[in-house]
Order: sequence, then structure tokens, then C-alpha cells
Amino acid sequence: MKSSAGNGSPNYAGFWVRLGSLSLDGIVLLPIPLLYFSILGVIHPALSTGAYLKLGFFFLLGFAVAVMVVYFSWFNAAGRQTLGKKLFGLQITDGAGKPIPLRQSFGRALAYFADTVILGVGHLFIPFNRKKRALHDMLAKTYVLRIQQRRRFEPLLIVMALLGSGICSLWIAGTIRSSYLQTFRISTGAQKPTILTGDFIMVDKLWARKQTPERGDIIVFKYPVDPRLDYVKRCVALPGERVEIRAGTVWVNGTEESLELLTQDYDSEEGQHVLEYLARWPNGRSYRIRHYAGHDRTTENHGPIVVPEDSYFVMGDNRENSSDSRYWGFVPQQNIMGKAGIVYWSWDRQVPLSDWIKKVRWSRIGEVLQ
Repeated sequence: MKSSAGNGSPNYAGFWVRLGSLSLDGIVLLPIPLLYFSILGVIHPALSTGAYLKLGFFFLLGFAVAVMVVYFSWFNAAGRQTLGKKLFGLQITDGAGKPIPLRQSFGRALAYFADTVILGVGHLFIPFNRKKRALHDMLAKTYVLRIQQRRRFEPLLIVMALLGSGICSLWIAGTIRSSYLQTFRISTGAQKPTILTGDFIMVDKLWARKQTPERGDIIVFKYPVDPRLDYVKRCVALPGERVEIRAGTVWVNGTEESLELLTQDYDSEEGQHVLEYLARWPNGRSYRIRHYAGHDRTTENHGPIVVPEDSYFVMGDNRENSSDSRYWGFVPQQNIMGKAGIVYWSWDRQVPLSDWIKKVRWSRIGEVLQ
């Protein structure tokens, strides 16, 4: 197929027209995240937090990505055009200027998705490449050609497409973050051994709109002393309950948090020998906590105090390395942002980045937080 260059030489599409085309296609695909939100709302009541986040993040998000890959694969193959490319008069071709087959188009779509993972930096190749190829074009051996003359209103169309796509992206990101799920990076060891320093966790924010914490839930909340900070702790006592700490042991309404010793180990990050316990309550809820082996727990006493209405008493699982309700008071219901659900990524900050295979804690990816 001939390009619109007029002299027979290829007329490669430039950076801004390609960005405008891609932005229009993003608007076309807007129904996918809308369907995604609807499904999340429907499945939420029927699943645990961990199962909901796993399904919502890994499966449904994967499905949305698959739909986008299929869309770009199909409409960029065999001379077809996505809506964005049709409006700008663009087409994907091979080195000879011929339309690419479906298989090559599929490979290009996968390469494009890989580029989005690295924040689209592959598109920056376009202004500096003689044939105006992005990174995914180079990987797939494809080119983007103009097959129609530039229209007078093209600059306005590019601006409108960029603005529309930007507004949609901000709305989608804002909706997910404010109402459905949010990610947090853990920078302290206050929740060891359950959550490690360097973990990236996913929080169920829809849960906070429909439910209240139970004893043992790991919640994320605005720090009451400084709401600009986000804290992650475990809920230990509920509104109206009487909580007391006697010699390092927690009692709620006269019932002891029973501890069963699991392991003894050395934490090189904190420079402490630690004792890890399985903590249990009569209702069957259990979770892991730890104490420093050299800490004199007989000196640790608190209360008794009664938790106010619409407030909660929280503690870190790493009992001697946690700033929590023992020191700054209760967490109001309105400060609670969501329930911690899964680890979706994890770095070991003691391992150098050069040894990234060992630096990633592969076994923790997808782990449900209990």
C-alpha cells in the first residue's frame, strides 16, 4: 500500500499524531474499566478480602489486558485500523510497506503492553528514530505509516484526544484508589512477621465502606496524630471492649491472647533475637506475632482502658518495634481506609539491586495476609 508522501517514499507517522491516535483508542476502550468496576462490586460480598483482591487484581485485570491486546492485535492486522488510526489515517505495516499478518500484530500488541509496564518510555524512541519507530515497533519489526493526507483540524483532534484520554485515565485511577483498592509500600518492620519491610501490599477499600473491623483484622488507616500519614496495624479490641496489657500479654474483656511459641530466630535487619508466636483468641481467630527474646515483658503494662464507641485499639505484630494504640491512643472509625489483603510484590532491601533475582521475594507474591 502506498503512503501519502507523494514521491513514493514512506511517510512515517510522528510522535504527536501517534500519541493522539493511541489516546482515542484509549477512550474507545473505556467500557472495559467500567465493566471491571461493576464486576468488582458484584463479587465483593461473596469473597474474603484475600480472594477478592487476588481475583480483582490478577484475574480481572489480566482479562482487561487480554481484551486490549486482542483489540490492538485484530484491528492493526491485515490492513485494518483501530478507530484512532482510522481518524488519523495511519496503518501498521512491515518493512516493505505491506499490512502485517495477525500473528505479527499480536506480537506487536504484546510488546506494546510490555512498554506500558515501563511507563511507555519506549515511545520516546519515536522523535529520535529516523523511521519514527517506538520500542514495540522495533521488537515487532513494524512501522506506522500515514496512508491519508494530514487534515487541517488534526492538531485540534490531537489536543482533544489527549485531554479526553487524560481525564478518563485520572478518573479511572481515582475511582480505583478511592473506592476499590489501593497499594501501599511497607517501609518499617512494625508488622513483622506478617508483613515484611519491602512488601508492597494491596488494600481492599470497598470493605471499609461496607464493614467494620473484627479482632485480628489488619487495617490501614490515617494516623490519628497526623492524618497525612498512613499506618498499618492489627485490630485487637473493638468499641466498648475493656483492654489491658499485663506483663506484655494482651487481655480483652478478661480473656487472654494465648500465645504458642513457634520459632526462635535472629533478625539481622533489626539486630535482635526474636521469638515468634501463634496468637489465638477463643473465637478461633489466630495470627502470628513476635517479641524480642531479650525484652523484659514483665515491665510492659497498660490499662485497663475501655475503647470508645466508633474507635479501635490496634497493635503491631512486631510488639517491641511498633508505634500503636499503646502510645498514641485509639483509631476512629472514620480514619479507617481499608483492610490489608495480599502482597503483590516484595523486595528484600538487604540484598543489593544488582542481584535482583535474590532481591525479589518471589514466594511472597500473591500471599494472603492473615
